[in-house]
Amino acid sequence: MTVTSTNPYAQLGIAQQGIVTTPRRTELGQDDFLRLMAEQMRNQDPTKPLDSTGFLAQLAQFSTVKGIQGVNDSLLGVGAMLGESQALQAASMVGRDAYLSTDHVTLDAPVANAPREIRGVATAGAAGPVVVTIKNAAGQVVRTLTVEATGAGDVDFSWDGKGDDGTALPAGEYKFSATSGGTDAALQFAARIDSVSFTPQGMVLNVHGQGAVTFDRITRIA
Repeated sequence: MTVTSTNPYAQLGIAQQGIVTTPRRTELGQDDFLRLMAEQMRNQDPTKPLDSTGFLAQLAQFSTVKGIQGVNDSLLGVGAMLGESQALQAASMVGRDAYLSTDHVTLDAPVANAPREIRGVATAGAAGPVVVTIKNAAGQVVRTLTVEATGAGDVDFSWDGKGDDGTALPAGEYKFSATSGGTDAALQFAARIDSVSFTPQGMVLNVHGQGAVTFDRITRIA
């Protein structure tokens, strides 16, 4: 006898239906847990019935796991809302000035009827003169400013982009240093926030003349 592999469905003109598979689940839900508990009680040893303490302990464990999952979901939602709020706040900073700790500033080219003012803050150690020294890219001192501090703390100063002889200096990068009472004084400078970028590491401010700046470098927004 010859055995053939003829498809009986094809002979009858019927297409064989594919087998429908149900995706496997990797987690137990509440219904699964209750079903397991019912089966455990139904198949328990009559001589050793399920201890009520053990039953309650299992319920408590399940509730704890469900509670932790709920907390995780809530935290994810809160994190998303915080991210959106931070994005809106960062966007509102565009066009404003950010003060950041640095020792170099970019001087823009002269623009008609526009001041070339660079605003900075020096932290004085005590009352007295604070001397700010400005050098060009070649390391030459081009301007020395002196401001009086009434006490320890921040003192504002500004530079008009001119040298000691009153001549307007060319555009470029200039380095600053300051001393107060013979010791170095920390410096901060104001720079315009041009835009905000969203990176995998978080949000950064694109500051004029400073590039991408993280929030930890910002001391204040004006």
